[in-house]
Amino acid sequence: MVNMVLKSRFRKNVDNGFRNIQLKPRIAVVTACGRGKDSAPSPAWKLYKSSRIKMLYRNSKNYDLYILTAKYGLIKANEIIEPYNEIMNKEKAEKFAVEVAKKLNSYDYVVYYKCGANQNYLECIKKACDISKKTLITCGFNMVGGINDVPLLVDYLLNGEIEKIKQIEHASFYNFY
Repeated sequence: MVNMVLKSRFRKNVDNGFRNIQLKPRIAVVTACGRGKDSAPSPAWKLYKSSRIKMLYRNSKNYDLYILTAKYGLIKANEIIEPYNEIMNKEKAEKFAVEVAKKLNSYDYVVYYKCGANQNYLECIKKACDISKKTLITCGFNMVGGINDVPLLVDYLLNGEIEKIKQIEHASFYNFY
């Protein structure tokens, strides 16, 4: 059984002491890029023709959505990028892991929606979470299986209901702290 800990952050008050006011955890949701792309530079969530990315973007009110790309590494969904034709391989995954870890540093949890992405994307995000000592929760199966569980999973994290995540059959925890 995985030991799950709810992370909390504390707000500093003016006298440099700490008040025991818990802030909501910061959550990054990450998914892999898509093969099909438009031909003109666009915000990443629009560039990819993937219904998976568009669905995650539409539901991203309680989390920051990132896309792990084979060319640019980890980018925010609204970041404007040029089209490209590359696939994540083991070497790129290794190369991007340190950069990805830096971008995830300000988050308490990372949720990776894996669906049908190749294993190198998962290995990259796992290594990045290991470097940055973040808890990683993976979910998803087949092409868009479990996509409706992402907002639910995020709500569980925001409300400290970690135990409920165990009820999602395709969700897995990786604690790297």
